[in-house]
Amino acid sequence: APAELVAALRSRLRTERPNFFAFNTVRWMMAAAAVLLLAIVGVGSLQRARIVQFGGDEGVFPTLSARVQELLRVGLIDHVHCAIISQQWKRFISFDEMKAGTGRQALGPEFIDLVPAVEAKLGSEYKLVLGHRCVANHRRYVHLILTGKKGAIVSLIITEKNNESFSQSDAVAVMRASGIPIYRDRQGILEIAGFESDKYLAYVVSNLDRAANLNVASLMAPVVYNHLHKLEL
Repeated sequence: APAELVAALRSRLRTERPNFFAFNTVRWMMAAAAVLLLAIVGVGSLQRARIVQFGGDEGVFPTLSARVQELLRVGLIDHVHCAIISQQWKRFISFDEMKAGTGRQALGPEFIDLVPAVEAKLGSEYKLVLGHRCVANHRRYVHLILTGKKGAIVSLIITEKNNESFSQSDAVAVMRASGIPIYRDRQGILEIAGFESDKYLAYVVSNLDRAANLNVASLMAPVVYNHLHKLEL
């Protein structure tokens, strides 16, 4: 039953050992999330929403080092846990409500200005439905969720570094946006793009294809990087 699957996933997230980001664990999470979604809305709906797809091959890309994969999965974990399993993508909170929010989940003055900045950069193609702070696997995140055409679900995820860096992990950027290196991986049908500032890791995770997710990341990266840089001064 869906309720039992949710309970099992939450229990696993709480009790997982430090090697949580190991390859098999992430695959388990993705499979469990897919099973949960299938139980709730059915295969047909998920295929139409592009959350679950069968068949197809986007080609072969260079294998990433374990360290780079682990860094990119930091963003993947929050997207799966918060946007997909908790179904936060179905909610809508207006900018005024987000700005007036208080408490641990509120974006606060540090990040509230990212909402209109991201909306202005992406235009009408995507709708920003939610912005909040959240916790997944004992790690704190700032999370903006957007939805788009054909069931697209896109997360902008930001988290403080914990002695982590793409530039120190043998990572090779797949592109640059205004000089900002962007790194990329794919897990199942989810695309992950990552970039960084001095003190933060940032991610764009979605069920878009490779080119579309990188395009969104390239649009967001300069805005997000500049915002984070101001916080770091």
